[in-house]
Amino acid sequence: METLTCLKLEFMKFRKSLIKFLFLFPVLLSTSMLCIGLYFRKKSFIAYGGLKNSFSSLLFANHSMLAWHIILLLFVISISIYVFYIETSNDSLTSICSSNLKRRNIYLAKWMLLMLSTILMILIGVCILVVEAKIFNIPFTFNDGVIVRYISFELLCSLGLVSFQLFLISLLKDITTSTIVSLLAAVGFNAIHLSDGLIPYIPYLYFSNSTPFSNTTILRQSIIVSLIYCVLFLIIGIITFNFKDIRE
Repeated sequence: METLTCLKLEFMKFRKSLIKFLFLFPVLLSTSMLCIGLYFRKKSFIAYGGLKNSFSSLLFANHSMLAWHIILLLFVISISIYVFYIETSNDSLTSICSSNLKRRNIYLAKWMLLMLSTILMILIGVCILVVEAKIFNIPFTFNDGVIVRYISFELLCSLGLVSFQLFLISLLKDITTSTIVSLLAAVGFNAIHLSDGLIPYIPYLYFSNSTPFSNTTILRQSIIVSLIYCVLFLIIGIITFNFKDIRE
């Protein structure tokens, strides 16, 4: 299958580039902040939100107070930018698109790489939580389904963001503009207070409401719109990439 061939090429570029180091920064940042927070303010963390058990409070505190949702959002943006930067920096995108590989498969491979990277970072984030909870003697169990729901909600919310962000990066003509627009949108939307009715339609706000303890109405609407955005912007992205003049 040609899409898998393109995905293998993406993984080859992944291994040979600095993109793999983009995983280190969010991991180190999240680990250090959580460790420092638990060391100095453990009682506040395990009572955060007044939830039924200490691990749920820890999860909610890490997501909201320690801004894991922002870290994850910036990670997705960084990977999406670098996916195209690898080729635009050495003008290899022109030769790739001029080969026998179909453009839609090239685009799909980039989408899959971005989605797989996002899934991996979500799982790493949960592993950090579990390990630090163990280190600081915070009891947790998989039986209550909190961890599974948390992972599921983040994955569902990431679908719309990944499709929209990749479409945005592929649409803009240069990496500098893509970076500025993406960062301004991410920081801007998370810095201002918007009405609950608008939040589900802004992909950059999906992670801020992706926990089992978030507003149920906003979470449900965000997931539905995220699934719609996933399909919609993936199709639009493939169409625009097919007709994009990559020499621009």
